[in-house]
Amino acid sequence: MSASQPTAGELYDRMLQAFQEQKMEQAEAETAAIIAEMLNCSRLQAKLRRDEPLPDGLFEQGLQIIEKRLNNEPWQYIFERAYFRDLTLKVTPDVLIPRPETELLVDWCLQYLPENGALLDAGTGSGAIALSVATERQDASVTACDISDSALKIARYNAGYAAPGRVKFLHSDLLSAFKDEKFDIIAANLPYVTENEYTFLDKSVRDFEPKLALTGGNDGLDLIRKLIHQAPKHLNHRGAIILEMSPEQTGPIAELLAGELCWCAIEIIRDYTQRERFVAARLRDALIV
Repeated sequence: MSASQPTAGELYDRMLQAFQEQKMEQAEAETAAIIAEMLNCSRLQAKLRRDEPLPDGLFEQGLQIIEKRLNNEPWQYIFERAYFRDLTLKVTPDVLIPRPETELLVDWCLQYLPENGALLDAGTGSGAIALSVATERQDASVTACDISDSALKIARYNAGYAAPGRVKFLHSDLLSAFKDEKFDIIAANLPYVTENEYTFLDKSVRDFEPKLALTGGNDGLDLIRKLIHQAPKHLNHRGAIILEMSPEQTGPIAELLAGELCWCAIEIIRDYTQRERFVAARLRDALIV
């Protein structure tokens, strides 16, 4: 390794300058994240290891990554991995990149799933919800479904090393492929972007993440409403449902649940930024399905 080779600091500065010139939001955080991925280190170390000469070809690889990122490709797709709770997940444009706020949905499931309980992750995508519950609750029985064969392939791959043999996967349009199976919790982060909102999404989302996993009809709630109607016959006694959506949608969905006699204990849950993000509800005791 030649002493004249570019250093990690030179690549860091080059990347940060390029991102700042394009007025990229969180340019410094993105730079640290990408350098950390390239050097297989923490983001703090990525900032501190400035004098370290880069291995052959890594500076050139970094320049290519800059171009891809300036073309709006998310760094998670560039490296084909994303982080969710304690998991490192493979992600490709066949699945959404898991968002931090969805970790709160998992927290709720872990808290309210009974001992030896059964959970269904409907619309699993990369498998983030299902695999988190499977790895953090060894007593749980976990099932995951998705309408996308490509997404299920990614989820099964992630399960192969994160929770081998712990999650049952099923190709299904929501709950249509399920027969008599029942669960204690049905959790879902379904598509909820409206068709109008989709045209205004950040290019890194609109141009790279799968539209199938983003849009939910004119008001964004088509699939959420469908799941609410399907869920009662697939929930155990006092079973629960929890759904993620945009803050503007939580009120209408809470009203929808309140208007159907089978649901009770309806609650709206806030995310890390105190925005209303999730709606949860339980089956009434007297429900017969």
